[in-house]
Amino acid sequence: NSNDITGTGNISTTGTLDVKSGTQPQLKIATASATADRNAGFLVTASNSATPGSRSVVVSLDADGGDGSGTDNLTITKTGGDGDATITNQNNANLIFGTNNAEQMRLSSTGLGIGTTSTSRKLQIVQDSTSAGGIYLYSNAVHTGTDTNALFSVRSDNNNGSNNGDVVNIQGDGVGDLLVLNNNGTDRVTVQADGKIAIGTTSHSSGANIT
Repeated sequence: NSNDITGTGNISTTGTLDVKSGTQPQLKIATASATADRNAGFLVTASNSATPGSRSVVVSLDADGGDGSGTDNLTITKTGGDGDATITNQNNANLIFGTNNAEQMRLSSTGLGIGTTSTSRKLQIVQDSTSAGGIYLYSNAVHTGTDTNALFSVRSDNNNGSNNGDVVNIQGDGVGDLLVLNNNGTDRVTVQADGKIAIGTTSHSSGANIT
């Protein structure tokens, strides 16, 4: 086909641009500034092998040189067979996901942030709306009993609980309190590691203390 561009080693053309080559990278598109670190580009590097784990394709986006060298690239990698697919920002910088031309989630070296641009925990979720909930966990398909403004809502198979296991299970290591419910800086309900419960007090002198 006269409209096709074929690469070295190509036997038969199957697309408008068809490159088959053992030379890596097989595809490179970049700017051409005389100052190397001002260039940007992307590369496609493929490796063939009879061993699935050694067979891979890597797409590299390089905005600091354009040649894929160094460890400052964004890479998308797929390994052969049942190997993993990975997306990696090699810089110590955020990996940002968005929809509708707006950020929705970011992954940093600290953790995953949803609804926030400053993540300080392994998982941090911020809901700015007072009329929409934060986290819903359901074990049914119809989402029975939705609390639309609950920051954290757990629902089982029906509104009265589940007969098929625990609805909420918190497992401690025997050190420190098992569960603390705190309001405005004051502990309201505390379940100690030894099973004692305090409501309205921090004293655990008996099985259950209520004040």
